[in-house]
Amino acid sequence: MDDFYSSTIQVNTPEPLVPDEAAMEAEIRLVSRFRTLSLCRAVLCSFMFLFELLRVIYGFRMSSPLYILLFAGVAPWLVELAVTPYVKKSVPALPYLRRKYHYSSPRYVSHNLCYPLYCLLLLLWQLHNSLPQYPFEWMHYSPAIFLGTLLILRLVGPFLIAAHIRRGLLGRAHNFL
Repeated sequence: MDDFYSSTIQVNTPEPLVPDEAAMEAEIRLVSRFRTLSLCRAVLCSFMFLFELLRVIYGFRMSSPLYILLFAGVAPWLVELAVTPYVKKSVPALPYLRRKYHYSSPRYVSHNLCYPLYCLLLLLWQLHNSLPQYPFEWMHYSPAIFLGTLLILRLVGPFLIAAHIRRGLLGRAHNFL
């Protein structure tokens, strides 16, 4: 009987409901990088669509960026299907944040793999672009403008989106009080 009372009882303590600060910060950075990549893709598709529309309306004799638009639309889905069995799924620290921004590990990997290819296609389009036509000489430099916009967005976007997410989390915390 003495052994029964002297033994220690081990209780399985559940995981804390609130993740630690480092895990939350890592999750915010991850989601903000993903959101920036998807924003870059949306901006690229918008630019390509508008350029193609202007090219058709005004009858420019320039090379068409339609292949870049098609690649930006289809490639992330195909890459996501290809990498899904190989990507290790991570445990979310902030699951509602992942749901809100539609984050998944395979989707992040596919966007991360396709972004350099978008930049490469824009660079190739700029190198093999036809000669400028008056009065729209600036259209000759549109691939470089699009590429510069994507690079700046990729550099600045994660900081701005992470700040927006943090501000939203603070507002959410104040709503519970």
